[in-house]
Amino acid sequence: MRDEWAARIVYEAAERAIVGYDAHRAAADTSRRQDRLDKLFRGKGPAPAATAIVAATDDSGTELYGAVVLDTPYNAGAVIQDLELGRQLARLHRIVSGLFVVDEHRGAGLGTQLLREEAAMCALVTGARYIEGFVDDRNGSADFYRRAGLTVLPHNTGLPARRPTNTPLTHESSVDGHWFYLDLWAHYADRMQCKECGSGLAFVPGDGGDLTCPRMRVDAAGQRVHE
Repeated sequence: MRDEWAARIVYEAAERAIVGYDAHRAAADTSRRQDRLDKLFRGKGPAPAATAIVAATDDSGTELYGAVVLDTPYNAGAVIQDLELGRQLARLHRIVSGLFVVDEHRGAGLGTQLLREEAAMCALVTGARYIEGFVDDRNGSADFYRRAGLTVLPHNTGLPARRPTNTPLTHESSVDGHWFYLDLWAHYADRMQCKECGSGLAFVPGDGGDLTCPRMRVDAAGQRVHE
């Protein structure tokens, strides 16, 4: 869902479903972040979209069942510190700023499907490694994210530093809840292809995790070559 009308429908539904969500602020924030991302990536290739919306609807597209709103972060502190770090954070991280399923379609696994398949693939194809977010205590239990297989941090604990940006996120004391994240490389490596041979990649968990091609080896001269 890309046009402004469809986005507004999702934002307004998210506002009804999620305590503290502000549809007008979400739309304004998307526009502001896109301007900043465009400036950050100027001369470095196309900027990531500030927001992507993944929605489940009926066949006609008129009835909304649920949606995930994925935001690309613009970290002002990182940008001031190091422009390339700011670009890396924007490339590799996607924030779940809204996730909901309307009442009549809850309990059938739609939320998990939207998060673990639709949103995860949306983030992965744009080059992201992580999807992450925060569930406020007022909006239900963090157990949903645990059951969905995400890493859920202890209550009111920020996100840890993770490769390759190694930039932690400090929890803000004004809210109560749990941060969570999913390492897309670790869970979906086989859905990504080696750019040289087209083989599915493998995830190597050591030292923060990395992706390798099973057909890649290091020759006697120390060069990486395909078999």
